[in-house]
Amino acid sequence: MSISSRSHRSTRTFKLGSASALARRLADDFELRWTAPEPGEKFGEFELLDQLGHGAHGRVYLARQPSLADRPVVLKLASLAGQEHLSLARLQHTYIMPLYWAQDDAIAGLRALCMPHFGGATLSKLLHRLEAVSPAKRTGHDLLGALVAESVGQRLAPPVRGPACSAMEKASYVQAICQIGACLAEALDYAHQRNVVHHDIKPSNVLISADAQPLLLDFHLAQPALEAGTLDVSWLGGTPDYMAPEQEAALEALDNQQPIPQRVDGQADVYGLGLLLCEALGGQHPPSGQSPGRWLRKRNSQVSAALADLIEKCMAREPADRYSTSGDLAADLRRHLANEPLLHVPNRSLRERWLKWRRRRPFALTRIFLSVALVASCLATAVVLRQRWLEGERALEEAQIEIDAGRYQWAAAAIERGLSLVIKVPWQTQLRTDLEAARAVAQQGSRVQQLHAVVEQFRALYGAEGWSQQQVQQLEAEARLLWRQRRLLLARVATHRYWSESQVKQDLIDLAIFLADRRLWSAAADERLQAARDGLDMLSDAEYMVGKRLVLCREQERFARLVGDANLAAEAARNAQSLLPASAWEHYALGRSALTSGNLEQADVHFRAAVNLYPHELWPNFYHGRAAYELKQFDEARIAFTVCIALAPRAWCYRYRGLANLELGRPDLARADLNRAIELDSRFTAAAIDRGLLAYREQRYDDALADFERVATDNTDSASADYAKVMAVAAAARRTLGLAEQIARNFIPQPR
Repeated sequence: MSISSRSHRSTRTFKLGSASALARRLADDFELRWTAPEPGEKFGEFELLDQLGHGAHGRVYLARQPSLADRPVVLKLASLAGQEHLSLARLQHTYIMPLYWAQDDAIAGLRALCMPHFGGATLSKLLHRLEAVSPAKRTGHDLLGALVAESVGQRLAPPVRGPACSAMEKASYVQAICQIGACLAEALDYAHQRNVVHHDIKPSNVLISADAQPLLLDFHLAQPALEAGTLDVSWLGGTPDYMAPEQEAALEALDNQQPIPQRVDGQADVYGLGLLLCEALGGQHPPSGQSPGRWLRKRNSQVSAALADLIEKCMAREPADRYSTSGDLAADLRRHLANEPLLHVPNRSLRERWLKWRRRRPFALTRIFLSVALVASCLATAVVLRQRWLEGERALEEAQIEIDAGRYQWAAAAIERGLSLVIKVPWQTQLRTDLEAARAVAQQGSRVQQLHAVVEQFRALYGAEGWSQQQVQQLEAEARLLWRQRRLLLARVATHRYWSESQVKQDLIDLAIFLADRRLWSAAADERLQAARDGLDMLSDAEYMVGKRLVLCREQERFARLVGDANLAAEAARNAQSLLPASAWEHYALGRSALTSGNLEQADVHFRAAVNLYPHELWPNFYHGRAAYELKQFDEARIAFTVCIALAPRAWCYRYRGLANLELGRPDLARADLNRAIELDSRFTAAAIDRGLLAYREQRYDDALADFERVATDNTDSASADYAKVMAVAAAARRTLGLAEQIARNFIPQPR
């Protein structure tokens, strides 16, 4: 930091212009009053540990800051004349030493700068340690070893380790220096964009931290670019042998009190950085008057022609012949490290370009050979792949036939077989796409079929008795699983011809109504209000998916009244008044809703309308028979159940026709229907109890006892089992039917 002659290149030369009388006076006063503190003393809150450097105008210390967890810091004490703190305050970059804070003491004429302590050593110290090793024989490992050696014995020095250390150890010496140069060029480009020129780039102003990251130091001479013709310059300096020609000319002119002859800007730093790289790679300061590139290649055979040309371009005498920006220099250094052609320097060596290409693509020749082998292999296997393709085509055709027939499981098997065949045929992407599209259709169709099958079961559950609790719970679990897939079920239904959109929507409406009712039926007394709210949410969700439907409005009105929401109930009623049943199914659904609510007359009206519109549909006929039976229209009920048996001969159809025949005084026909119901479903509890009661009434006590005992033994429904036990006791004792029925009604309610 001393101001002295240019006879030694490690010193700086400053120029104080005529406008800086105050700065000169402050510097002189500082020299008179300056008494440097010694390590071990305190400066403010800082404990000074070691002196890291000194000059005529300041000292640099390693210190500890107790107020912040005893963190180690670098404390620089200098005169008020410098502007380093203002330069550093503007620069926040990875590779520029940051400034924590600055504080002036006007009385002492002193400025304190606090900076972080990163350990490590300056580049000049590392190069000094490597002087004994020829530059051509140096390695990145040697450079890291010098950094470790310099760190040994330093107080509070962090350990030398980190990813950058590992990279330096594995790199060549040239790669390690180029990496440092690229980082410094990026830092200079950042500073130049903010009109800050360093003016003193040299190895001693570059710190290699303990984690092997370079940091640019000492912005004491930094200032904005100087325009040609400027005479009033407050502060200018540099280090001999490290200054660019235009910087030396400016100092010479100012010494002679003449205007600056040439602009001094960031390209002066480019020159200094090129000189730094040349010295680091060549092992010593390059001699003047020689071509830096030729001299460097003679000194270090590891330096390639492109890198030598890069450095020579940096050190061109005319600024216009150098890199226009430090960013361009950083980009070319990065490209050199990546074995890529340089952008701003001619790549004149064909050998180097070939070697870089080989390094960028180390397996290129191997890949060419393998490509030839692959082509031969593809030609050899073309016949096999074509056969796979043909079999995949046949599998797709088979899947389409099965989909058209509604046999989705068989279609899925054919599709999986086809996909397994064509998955290794690389050029048949369209066939794979077609097979995957067919698989999506088959999966959707399977879901739609499953939905319809489950809905058909609980349509029977509404009108038929004798279902066990376990069967109902299993059916409810399947229904809830399908409800979670409701949006997926509707996703493609409108774009395919394999299923009816209206049927899917009808099934989803029935699914929502069933789940809402089940939630209400299975809820305890204190949970019924919440259950009704949950059911109302399901109905609203169904309306959102399929639109307003009359049956949904009726159900929403019913559930709204259960939750006590009069406004919502009134709104649902108004919506219902504006809608008409759109189909036979909707008449059937409205009738079933009325039947659930106990409105038998209205239910019968809707069921008759549904039968008139669709006389060959099972459910309108079945529920028409149920409503007629409850209204004691037994002839009408018997006819309706007979139609159901013709459409779908199921156990519960036979059971209800048997009950209608019994009410019409035809016990033989009733017995035949009940026998048939039990043949179709051996666990049909309601049919077995009805047949036992018929046998008991006809005084066939052995037959009655057999039916009652089987129900009592096998049935999981406690009410049915208890009722059967009572009737079995009565049959065994051959007691009268009236007494047995009275006992059953008084003590255990008869299940429906």
